[in-house]
Amino acid sequence: MNNENDAGEGGSVPKKKASDENSLWKYMDKGAATSRDGGNKRIRCKLCNGTFFGTYTRVKAHLHIPGNGVGPCSKIDQVMQEKLSIFEEVKVLRVEVARKQPVVPLPNSEEFGSKKRKNDSALSKSFNKKARDQLDCLIVRFLYANGLSFNLMRSPFLHDMIKFACENVLPGYVLPTFNAARTTMLVAEKANINELTKPCRISWTTTGVSLVSDGWTDITKKPLINFVAASPAGPLFLRAIDTSGEVKNTEYMAKLFLDMVAEVGHRHVVQIITYNASVCRAAGL
Repeated sequence: MNNENDAGEGGSVPKKKASDENSLWKYMDKGAATSRDGGNKRIRCKLCNGTFFGTYTRVKAHLHIPGNGVGPCSKIDQVMQEKLSIFEEVKVLRVEVARKQPVVPLPNSEEFGSKKRKNDSALSKSFNKKARDQLDCLIVRFLYANGLSFNLMRSPFLHDMIKFACENVLPGYVLPTFNAARTTMLVAEKANINELTKPCRISWTTTGVSLVSDGWTDITKKPLINFVAASPAGPLFLRAIDTSGEVKNTEYMAKLFLDMVAEVGHRHVVQIITYNASVCRAAGL
């Protein structure tokens, strides 16, 4: 084992994750991964101060949990080894339990649907009513399980999504991953929206634009200030600024408006419309 510094070449020591406290990582200090060592992290044992490169497998081996590739920690006796073994078993069990999601059966459609009538059987088969009822249950369960607003059922985007899925045969379809949704697909959607709103922005050069703003509080009690550009081509939402922790005095409000004027283009702004707050009046808006 080495006795070098914890940080790798050109890297910084990563922040400790909350999940580390529930694994053997709690006995280690993790350094940054380095290209020189194949992308492995430099690890320092808090018990014996020995350092080595590797992953969680080597951590287990170092702490006398079955494994290989690294020397054992010199500070662990039999009692400590048994404690660590139990700790690792509990950690593995916790992961397995988290992966096994309970299968909750869907409610019977007769519990919420209309009463069955004569000739309903043939009609139900032709329209695949059973599958439709199951889909309804899965949709509302998604709302319930994630604490989402019932107003989502009125969203045209939800209706478009379900309609497209029902009208197209997509066997084996897999949802976008968590990372794809928040990175590449988000960037693509933003670029698409910018392209769609380009004609509206171009029209500002000839018609001018009114910069409209209002303050409000969302469902999480977060104070927000909205900015909308209004013109004959239609309103265009610009952004919502989170003002949590900010002192909304004259200087702060003036800076927000000046920043938005600069973003829209000062030559295009005809007027600024905002709520009748004293700080806005004091800012000369």
